[in-house]
Amino acid sequence: MLIIKLQPQTGLTNPTEDDLGRDRTGYSPTMGAFALWDAARGTWHTKAGKAAKERYALVASGGIVRQVVELDGAEEVPHKAGGMRTLLRGQPVLSGSIVDKYVGKPLPFAVQSQNPINYWPDAPEDKLMCACGCGEPTKGTNPFVIGHDHTALHDRIRQIGTVKEFIDWFDAMRAPFPATT
Repeated sequence: MLIIKLQPQTGLTNPTEDDLGRDRTGYSPTMGAFALWDAARGTWHTKAGKAAKERYALVASGGIVRQVVELDGAEEVPHKAGGMRTLLRGQPVLSGSIVDKYVGKPLPFAVQSQNPINYWPDAPEDKLMCACGCGEPTKGTNPFVIGHDHTALHDRIRQIGTVKEFIDWFDAMRAPFPATT
């Protein structure tokens, strides 16, 4: 999970000072959900590839979580002072259990870094459960714990019978549909 720490809102006298042309930066308690996300989405000094692997971001100010965002990617964009910075893509989560769990509460762990972008590698929401149904969490975005894909496949083969019976059944089920390569 990505943690984005915003300072209190400050106005910019010249929007060309900001990589995204915004007239203010930071957090204000009067901001709506989408204005807050606009303030939080970038541009940041972090690796776009690493940020793109995250599923959620917590936007915080003053040590309090102000918003949860479901991320759907990140991209590198030119920075005014040269080089590249990361722009996050996603949508604010407006309601639900993850909002109830975090928004309005202190950050779930002490962020030691002064960097406004931090990572929470052990966030429970970033854990995917193995698609075989064993209940174990996977690593990264892999849908299976290593080796469990084969176990799940062979469990299904046994429900049909032998491997040959499974292949015959599968081919019969697939027959009405065009084969893909």
